Amino acid sequence: MGSKKKVTNVKSTKQLKLAFLALGLLILLILLAKFASFLIGLNKPISANLKTDREYSWDGKTSFNIAIASIGYNVTDISILNYHPQEKKAVILHIADQTYLDLPKGYGLWKVGSIYKLGQEEPKPIGALLLKLSLSKLLGLPIDGIIIDQSKNKKNSEELINEWRKNSLAMALFIYSSQTDLTPIEGFRLLGAVSQVRGDKLTSLDFEKSSVTESKLLPDSSRVLGIDNVKLDTFIRNYMSDSSVIDEGVSVAIYNATTRSGMAQDVARVIANLGGNVVTISSVDNLSPTTYITTANLNKQKSISYRRITEVFAPNCLKINCQTNDPKVANSRAQINIVLGEDYYLTWYKR
Repeated sequence: MGSKKKVTNVKSTKQLKLAFLALGLLILLILLAKFASFLIGLNKPISANLKTDREYSWDGKTSFNIAIASIGYNVTDISILNYHPQEKKAVILHIADQTYLDLPKGYGLWKVGSIYKLGQEEPKPIGALLLKLSLSKLLGLPIDGIIIDQSKNKKNSEELINEWRKNSLAMALFIYSSQTDLTPIEGFRLLGAVSQVRGDKLTSLDFEKSSVTESKLLPDSSRVLGIDNVKLDTFIRNYMSDSSVIDEGVSVAIYNATTRSGMAQDVARVIANLGGNVVTISSVDNLSPTTYITTANLNKQKSISYRRITEVFAPNCLKINCQTNDPKVANSRAQINIVLGEDYYLTWYKR
């Protein structure tokens, strides 16, 4: 009898050890899954429900433009924060909410302060996307991220940014309590970047108090606050162009591969404001449903110009090697060739 009890006890002990081992492995797998989910989440937007159609992340090496919108019941305060990592400098543009802009997607002229609410009234709300596209069209620059604050915060965007330079914790709390398409990693990078900007490296421009604005006559003969695009582009090219793009001096050709007119000229303005050198604006016979970018005599891995331009216009070409069978593009002498497809038209012109 005694030997049988010993055998039974040994078996029970082994089974108990196996049970604990299985439980330990299960807990380890759960922890690993949680950790993997955490790592994946670092590269996903903080506000998953904020749809802005951005397909790239800021790596901290290129210039970065963020729209900061404080949207209240009676007022909308909108600023653009432009950051340059090489010089550790920043530019703040404050846009008065009474400024009228010609919106993309055929909406016509609207006050800046009305754009977000206008987009939110669509059957599928696009307030954040419409605001980003509108500001990008105004500046002739990509808007890489957006932060929308709907709290009762009484500070305007410029005051907030100056506070962030001194207090990274205040910035982190603001970002995570707002709606934003920034990822946690981009948020951390931005925290470090803004905190390094010295006072003498910070340039501020209030549109309403500058010569950039002008009186604009509407079709009903009323006068509103408009923008002088020539003066605005001069300011942007002096203060907001990407120094790395300027230094590389890469040549860029832009081809319209659709039946829609005017798109290549719009893109040429963006390239010029970024600091690029546009050498060709043309169209091609081979129509394309998608926008793509090809290169010639250019080290894509080392070129900041290529990365910046590609992430804005054809981010998929950062993942795959985009090529062309169009003879005009293939024989181009430019180092970077942007071929605009129907998807570009749908993003900017189609509701």
